[in-house]
Amino acid sequence: GRYHWFVAATVEVLFTTALCYVVLNVATETVKEGNNYFGLAIGFTVTAADVSISRSSWLPWTAP
Repeated sequence: GRYHWFVAATVEVLFTTALCYVVLNVATETVKEGNNYFGLAIGFTVTAADVSISRSSWLPWTAP
């Protein structure tokens, strides 16, 4: 593979933790009813993980 398994596992744990943190902080908040930006925050987190890890699934022109 391109990266060592330990590096891949570390990045996977990092972004999974970030995604869980964002989901728990924005999607379960009951104080701010009517705020529909939680989907945008979750989407940006998933996009950041995707772009930093693979760089090819959403941006085909950056594929190696």
